[in-house]
Formats: sequence, C-alpha cells, structure tokens
Amino acid sequence: MNHTVPHPDQNILQRQPTDRLASIQIWSLIGLILLVPLPLASNRPIFWLSCSVLVGFITLLHFILSTKHSAPFRIVKDHTILSILTILFLISAAVHSQFSSIVSEASQLGMIRLITYTLFFAMIYQVCNHQKPRDMIIWTVFLAGLLQALLAIIALVLLSDAALWGEKIAYKGAATGTFINRNALAMFLGISLMAGLAIVTRYRSDSRMLSLTGLEVIAIWFALGLVLITLITTQSRTGVAVALLGFVFYIANSTQKSRSFFEPTALMGAVIAVLTLMVFGAGVITRGMFWQADGVDRIQLYSQIIQATVERPLTGYGLDSFRLAFEQFHRPPLTSELVWEYGHSTYLTHWFEFGVIIGSLPVCLGIALAVGLVRNRQNPLAKAALAALLMCAVHATVDFALEMPANVFLLLALLAVGLSDTPKRKA
Repeated sequence: MNHTVPHPDQNILQRQPTDRLASIQIWSLIGLILLVPLPLASNRPIFWLSCSVLVGFITLLHFILSTKHSAPFRIVKDHTILSILTILFLISAAVHSQFSSIVSEASQLGMIRLITYTLFFAMIYQVCNHQKPRDMIIWTVFLAGLLQALLAIIALVLLSDAALWGEKIAYKGAATGTFINRNALAMFLGISLMAGLAIVTRYRSDSRMLSLTGLEVIAIWFALGLVLITLITTQSRTGVAVALLGFVFYIANSTQKSRSFFEPTALMGAVIAVLTLMVFGAGVITRGMFWQADGVDRIQLYSQIIQATVERPLTGYGLDSFRLAFEQFHRPPLTSELVWEYGHSTYLTHWFEFGVIIGSLPVCLGIALAVGLVRNRQNPLAKAALAALLMCAVHATVDFALEMPANVFLLLALLAVGLSDTPKRKA
C-alpha cells in the first residue's frame, strides 16, 4: 500500500485558516473589552445586546476551531464545581424569569445578558491557554482603565467638566469619563489598577533603572499614577476605599523571595498614593466627612428592600424588575424626590429580584472563583484577580457599580485570566 507523505508546506497552508480564525477570536475579545465602557458603560439594552451579538460571533468561531478531540469549553473540565454552579444559576434564573417574574419580558431579555457574561468568561478562559494570549488580555484590561482615565481627565480638566455622552446633570466636579455614575467608573479603574500591579510585578529587579526594562517599569508606574489620580477625582468614597483594600491585599500576599520591581517600589507607590489623595482628594475627603448624613436615605432604602423581599422570599420579583417593583414599597421617610432604579446593594437587589435561594447563587459563584484563585495567589495574575474580586465584593455591598455591564466584562476578563494561570483541579 502506498502512503502519500504530505509536503510540509501543505500542513502550513492547512493551519493558516485556523490560525487566522484564532487571531480574529482573540482580537475580537480585546476589542470588546476596550469598547464596552465607551457607550455609557454599555448600560443600555442596545449596547449590551450589541455585545451579546459579538460574543455570540466569538463563540461561533470557537466551535469552528474546536475539533472532535478537544473539549468545547476547557473550564468545564478544569473547574467542574464552578461550571456546575454556573449552569445551575442560569437554569434557575431562566425558569424564574419565565414563571415567577412580574416583568417576564424584561427578565427574559435580561437572561441574554447573563448568558453573554457566561460565554464571554468561557471564551477568555479558552483563549488564555498559553502565556501570550494571557499577556495580551491582562494588558488590555489595564489599557481599558488607562483609556478611561485619559478620557475622564480630558473631559474634567480640558473640556470644563463636560460629559462625553451628553449634558452632565449629576456628579459635577467629579470624573465620570464615558460612564454616568462616578462609583461605577471608580470600580472600573480599580479593576484596571489591579491588572497594572500584576503587570509591573512580573518585571525583574536585576535590571538597571535606566535600562530599557527599567524605563518600561517607570512608564507603567506613571500610567498607574494617572489611573489612581482619576479614581480619586471620581470622589467615590467606596471606590477609593476598596482600591486601597485591593492594594493592601496585593502587597500582603507578595513574598519576600520575589525579585520583581514591585517590592522595592511598592513603598514609593504607597507614598505616591497618599500624596495623590492629599493633592487631588479634596472632594472625596469632604464627602467622607458627611457620610453619616448621606447614609440616612441608604439605610431607609435597605430597610424597605428587605421588607419587600420578606413578602416574596423564595420567588422575588424578577430579573431587571427592581425599578418597577420597588415603586410599590417606596414609602416615607425615604425621599420621594428620587426614582430608585437600583437597590444600591447588589446582594439585596439579587435577593429582591430572584428570591433568597437563587439570589444567593452568585455569591456561591464568587466563593468558587476565590477558591480557584487562592490556590495560586502568589502568581501575579491570580493575585490581581483575587484582589479585584475582593474589591468588587466589598463595593457591591453598598452600591450597584457591579451591575454595570462594562464593570462585569472587565472583572470577568481579569478573573478568567487569573484562573487560567492557576493549577487545574475539580473545583
């Protein structure tokens, strides 16, 4: 029997279409991360539905690239418990949206958003099976924050506090960038800061400061400083506090054996952060002095949300139902001058919308992610992801910033990168 040996050039030609599709997949993910915060943090159905279409396209490319010998989703094999919890949450949320929601159509539309988040996370994890794609994604997460910082500072300083999306009717004097809410921008910048710390940590300290490597590190620190300055000029008290928490967590988990540039310059970074707060932080310091007065309405809001949840503890009112459903429970002494679109606590909002059982599943997902990351927390990428998860988990107790699609996409990208660079176990 004659066997035909393929010419080497033939194998190259056969691989080229696959390589091009893989490249399109990675660059599409990068483009999504960079573009998703630009139109109002994608916090409008038209914008996040557009993201859903793009993620669907990326997922289709993935299935085209997959062979019969490779698993469609690596994360299902690598992190089984996390995958089971995710599927359980999606199925429960879908059934709930169909049969228990008081705004069934809005809830079913919201399910598209949840599925999009899940596929996006799976796709980032899928492409980050090698170091180069991981580097590309972590840099993208950092650059997304840097781009927002530049846009926010330009709008605040050079354009006389103009809004890039239209007339600015709130948060005057505070940086908002392409976001509407300053707290949401602060969370976005905080996530980006953690990615920047992971990048700078990976540089070695055996190079001279004026070498090419040394100059690169100095440039990254300058970029980190700009993001930090912008975060402080958002005047977000919680945003600044949780960013400090993430920074301290990152330092606390750095080993003495590490020889990166981060350790010798971490003290300098902390000093710069304090000086930045003193110079640019007048607004956030002033707001911090009056937190008790601002917290009165917040406490009343939480109380009324809990009372409403008690009336339907198992079923809730439906995904994306808060604004409509809460109007039935909005009573004095909570101010009537505002329409409460959000519950200002993501945890309470989940319980209000899904009920206590289904609404607690996202917390379980967060714990499963933390367990997966903590196994390798000395790794810069896993450590940055864990710090960002901690920041967002704390921030979500008193605000709705984690309900902004731009923040969810950025956090999921960092978590997927960090998780892909950890030991693989059934968890």
